[in-house]
Amino acid sequence: MQPIGNTQGLVTGTGGNVTFVDQHRTSPYVQQYSVDLQRQLPGNMVVAVGYVGSRGDDLGYGGNININQLKPEQLALGSALAQQVPNPFFGIPEAGAFATSTTIARGQLLRPFPQFLNVLSNQSNGARSRYHAMVLQFERRSGNGVGGRVSYTYSRQNDNVLGESSFFNGGTTTPVNNYDLEAEYGRSLLDIPHRLILAPIIDLPFGKGHKLASEGWADWLAGGWTFSMIATFESGFPLNITQTDNSSSFSGSQRPNLADIDPVTPGSTIDRLNGYINPAAYTLAAPFTFGTAPRADIRIRSPFRTNYDMVLAKALPVHNRMRAQIRFEALNATNNPKFQPPGRQTNGTGFGVISAQAGFPRTIQILFRLSW
Repeated sequence: MQPIGNTQGLVTGTGGNVTFVDQHRTSPYVQQYSVDLQRQLPGNMVVAVGYVGSRGDDLGYGGNININQLKPEQLALGSALAQQVPNPFFGIPEAGAFATSTTIARGQLLRPFPQFLNVLSNQSNGARSRYHAMVLQFERRSGNGVGGRVSYTYSRQNDNVLGESSFFNGGTTTPVNNYDLEAEYGRSLLDIPHRLILAPIIDLPFGKGHKLASEGWADWLAGGWTFSMIATFESGFPLNITQTDNSSSFSGSQRPNLADIDPVTPGSTIDRLNGYINPAAYTLAAPFTFGTAPRADIRIRSPFRTNYDMVLAKALPVHNRMRAQIRFEALNATNNPKFQPPGRQTNGTGFGVISAQAGFPRTIQILFRLSW
């Protein structure tokens, strides 16, 4: 069957949603910059302090921008927006769902393109981002059987990129006012203020040349063991708190009002699975308003994440240049759970409830490598 194209003229697509690719999009650009200062210490040790920054402009907003939303000043009409008025599309077969009723909501006729439902712009750009981070590092080069690195990052990321998502922040967001996307600029949903990474490497003191040496085959089996680990500790992401949309703006999104109450409940994450957020921290926004909550509420974040990956490896001399290695690897060795964010719709049945994990369980694997 051939597509109808625009053979229906001005009534093409009437009564339904329209999606199009923004023809005015431009190329984004990102500037990245960094500076660091290092100091070498005795004992093969180095400390460093640095700054890392980036600036993005004309970035893609991500998701869809609805250009068929009512203008904010029209919300002052209140309940009149829902009143039924004569339907100019009634009886026009090409008008789709709009053709079946003699009346239609006044709000629909006040939209910029009243013949359509949502008019969604894809690949629109104009978003911006700013990232600043201080990085502290301590490194000890391997010597006397001990080495490794400690790295701590304190950062802040702001943006108004609507399509950013992660398993741990709950996915993309929708603007409350598509006419003012700059108002969505604030703390990023990907903001992680604290990240600490520990990565030690230790040669275990067994076998020939060590205090715990043995004889013969026992020495061959005991020597050459190395233990290494990567331990990661990360802050959670700020949460996007919403409510059922009763703004009547056709934006598809509404946020509650902030109350002067801490949304964080006491206890560990496990203790808070069924009450991670204090509902008293938010009040429902009135109809025909947008609410005062920001896109990302930095007062409440998804659960803190920890992870330990460990490796125990043994070098096995075989013959001349031939070498072998056996490795025992444990990913998420302590089997720490990593949780998805709680329900974030204030008047939803699952608000503040964590019901799913986003990480993986402990995984153990054994590898054997032969090289020559």
